Amino acid sequence: MSDPLSVLASVAGVVAVGAKLSRMLYTTINRVGSVPQTVVSLSRELETLCKALGYLETIFRDHDLSAYPQFPADLLLDLLDSIMVDFKNFEEILCVHAKQPGEGLWRSV
Repeated sequence: MSDPLSVLASVAGVVAVGAKLSRMLYTTINRVGSVPQTVVSLSRELETLCKALGYLETIFRDHDLSAYPQFPADLLLDLLDSIMVDFKNFEEILCVHAKQPGEGLWRSV
């Protein structure tokens, strides 16, 4: 089983990056004004995911995972790693758009 502190650190890292992306996306949507509904939906889903991960972080902080050997910590760590990769890729796309408004990036998302 993975170390509970590793799981907590991974959740906290993903929450931090997700919150940053959520703010960046919200700011970009407001600045651009008119974006496809897909982007607005993505923004809402990202916000919801960050809230859920924040609750998970609180649970891990308040409870000792080692007391629950059946908890699939390794699977959760794999999922969090995957989410982090997706977040970083999305952040790169968002940063490009934020620096170059009006380039039509939202049509290709």
